[in-house]
Amino acid sequence: MMREPDFVDECYAGKDLSLLKKLTLVIPTYNRNYYLSRCLWYHAHFPFGEIIVADSSPEEKKVVNRETVAKVREMFGANVRYLEYEPETEKYGGDIYRKWGDAVQHVETEYSQICTDKEFLIPTTVNECISFLDQHHDYCIAEGADYQLIWSGKKIIFCPWQNLVSLTDSNGIDRLHAYNMSKGEPLGTQFSVQRSINHKNNYANLTLYQINDIRFGETAIELQPVILGKTKRFIELPGNCRDCLHIKTNTTKGVLKTTSESSFTRYPILIDYPRERYTILLSNIVRCFHDLIGKTNDNEGIAELDNQMPDLILKILMKRYAGTYRNPLLNKSPIIQYIWENMSYPLKSLISNRIGAGFVPAPLPHSAITDELRCVLHIISLTNTSHDSDMPVHLLLERTRLKMFR
Repeated sequence: MMREPDFVDECYAGKDLSLLKKLTLVIPTYNRNYYLSRCLWYHAHFPFGEIIVADSSPEEKKVVNRETVAKVREMFGANVRYLEYEPETEKYGGDIYRKWGDAVQHVETEYSQICTDKEFLIPTTVNECISFLDQHHDYCIAEGADYQLIWSGKKIIFCPWQNLVSLTDSNGIDRLHAYNMSKGEPLGTQFSVQRSINHKNNYANLTLYQINDIRFGETAIELQPVILGKTKRFIELPGNCRDCLHIKTNTTKGVLKTTSESSFTRYPILIDYPRERYTILLSNIVRCFHDLIGKTNDNEGIAELDNQMPDLILKILMKRYAGTYRNPLLNKSPIIQYIWENMSYPLKSLISNRIGAGFVPAPLPHSAITDELRCVLHIISLTNTSHDSDMPVHLLLERTRLKMFR
């Protein structure tokens, strides 16, 4: 029995997405039936070469996820591969990137992209990225603009995140320095469209160089593509939307704590690392980058870079994980932090710009919200009630025949 067209089909009717067959989407998931079901339902509308689900949930969650994968295959005829892993238990999160890396090794298409279960890719932009990489072999990755969906009062808004810089220097060492000098948010290369051969090697290097850690591992994943080739960011094209509506803050004994549905907050921060562990990991990542630069034949200046590399990586780590781009006023009082975290987003942006902090970008104006972004917003609006129960959403969406919001 043929599936009836829905509002996602309506949004993309007549658009050529044929290049998506050259890309495999890798979706890591952990303990989140609701998010995975919604993510799979949405992305199964599009002709990706393959979708790989990498699931490290406890068994009771895996049971539901297996049913979801089977249902999505039945509904869409989608090519979905389901990989199972042991639940994540390591103190510093090394098992997370081993899972991601193993899933990437299963890719059989020319291109691949990581997409967490809370994200919605804009397939027209992915198609544009593939076309660009097909024509520009000196570029290693390509991606559109990234947005988080957050609450501002009772309204959902699109908040820009990740840096919008393209790194186009011809020399890998120069690109590393440009990455470090970029202002504002980190570049966020790990969720880009990537050439699969590089993608596989980059994750394999985490094991080869024993970078078995979520903080240093993420830094290695972020920077290896920068060394390997130029990077392209289509700042005018929405590329990825991340659902951050259920990130909450609370105060316990006067201290602000963030309870996030992200691995980012589940693991120790850098200042809590034992000195020996920190030193070993820093040495390992320096060795990885040195060898990678040598393989790209950018040997000129490598000796100088070797002397600068530990300091360069430290600066990048601090930028990513120590909150140095945040307003230092927020660190002075839990009350100020609480007020700030619960302030409306436009007011945050206004205050940030007035004091010159620049760490809260302005939300996307309503006039700039495309049909593709409205489609994502529509899905979230239809399914948000299923979040607290963690129930799969595909049955709800299958029964829903609403048109897109205009």
